Amino acid sequence: MNEKIKKHVGDYCQSQGWQTSDADILEAILEAEKVWSGNEEECRHWIDYDKVVKINGMYIMFGWAKGAGDQGPRDVG
Repeated sequence: MNEKIKKHVGDYCQSQGWQTSDADILEAILEAEKVWSGNEEECRHWIDYDKVVKINGMYIMFGWAKGAGDQGPRDVG
């Protein structure tokens, strides 16, 4: 993870009284206010896309994925 982002989000977590481990910082990013998402690329079982969140005035963009709705037990093994 980018050190500038890690420090910024870590400081924000600390100001909220939250833990600041790498997992906690990642959770804060994933659950932050979504500003934008797009650039979707569909695969068989998932859709890759870019997501932008805003944490304490900083915009952070990262790649993420969501299910494509084609995930029956037989399809995914």
